[in-house]
Amino acid sequence: MRLIRVKISLMHVRKSTLFLLVASILFGCTAPSSNARVVRAEILDKDTFAITVEGLQDVKVVSPEGQKTACEQKRSNTKGTTYYCPLVLMPWHAPLIEAESPDGVITFTTSLNDFMSGVVVEPYLQDRQIEDIVPLATELGVKCVKFWLPWNASEPRFSGGITQDWNAADSVIQNFTNAGLCAVPLIIDATTAPGVCRGSICGRAAPEDENFRETLCNESGCTTYLGVGEDAYIDAASRYAFALASRYRERVFLFNVENELNWACTHTTVAQWRVGRAWCDEEFIVRLLSSVSDAIHRAHPGAAVSMNFNVHDPDLMYHVNIYHSAFDLIGLGAYPNYLFPEPVLGNAMGEWITIAGRATGKPVMVLETGYPSGPTTEGYSEDLQAEYVRQSFLSAYQAGSVGYIYLKLRDPELPFTGIKRVENFWGLVDAQGTPKKAYYVLKDLIQKLH
Repeated sequence: MRLIRVKISLMHVRKSTLFLLVASILFGCTAPSSNARVVRAEILDKDTFAITVEGLQDVKVVSPEGQKTACEQKRSNTKGTTYYCPLVLMPWHAPLIEAESPDGVITFTTSLNDFMSGVVVEPYLQDRQIEDIVPLATELGVKCVKFWLPWNASEPRFSGGITQDWNAADSVIQNFTNAGLCAVPLIIDATTAPGVCRGSICGRAAPEDENFRETLCNESGCTTYLGVGEDAYIDAASRYAFALASRYRERVFLFNVENELNWACTHTTVAQWRVGRAWCDEEFIVRLLSSVSDAIHRAHPGAAVSMNFNVHDPDLMYHVNIYHSAFDLIGLGAYPNYLFPEPVLGNAMGEWITIAGRATGKPVMVLETGYPSGPTTEGYSEDLQAEYVRQSFLSAYQAGSVGYIYLKLRDPELPFTGIKRVENFWGLVDAQGTPKKAYYVLKDLIQKLH
């Protein structure tokens, strides 16, 4: 049974039957008073999905704008009544359904393409890493793998065009596709911008004026950034996105554009990810996201575009409201236990999902979340990590998230230091390839879900 899930609003339903009806729709069990449940839901083609129900009739699909379209009843037998409904959203979205039950009108969402479970893998993958990652991911049972796809791998030099060098991207995406894993690339990350030279000085392109030059140092080393202008930067990012989406339109259906841009200004100070004033300019960020999203949709109309909003932003909903128009679904990134091991705060995930969904009217998913299994000297442990995975997965799922991607599959081989030392232990698998307790917890949750 493929069903699911949440946000059930009931009208004229007796309180005594509420729990049973919710249980019926969430878990497929039979509620004695209403006998209402979804048996199956699946995509038939690019325009239609089928839903088979018991104890429900007059089924309608509700568009994001609130328009209701009656579904066509096709057949009825001992397995239930099947309706054909228009597919108004992307394939992995959970459509809103309205139906008549013996206890009144109910609305609910149901998964068409199953819940999008996934893991984040090491940035800048090499072939050797892929050989290790694929069997771990497939055994875990996830459907998708998210990874950083370096902009400068295909466009080494900022020259107004793209060097058609797709070898690295082809290899990574094809390996995942061959293993039955959907590839979710994080693209246009400023930390992988193309190279540019000014005389004898070379560095990475930055959306600043051409006199701009700044060197950024962090745990990965020092990088010099040279300004190319905001408009030229946006044009280059959009051309790259168009070429990428055109090339992989049969293999990639979700693009994670940039990284936590609701905290981009903070990245220039505390996090030391970015340089320049443009990342503190919301108008520039809106232009960048809108242009890149438009380029992807022109090249690949069937693709969805998202970004991982960092939920710890004090102005989270302000930024969601001004940036969400560029996205088909809202992605969230959450690390509530980054600074302390207890209490485990995985149950907070559902509240963030609910708030973002209500504010935008769009599907929401967890694009990143994690909890470290160490350092044990600071109170972190495998048991607490496993509990966080359990809490956050169920909280997101029950709140109506269309997906959950855990960061990350495996501990890094090169250790972080300072405040980022916890990131050495975020993996579901340790650096030697041994699964931790959280790996088996997530595997069990996915098996029960599907």
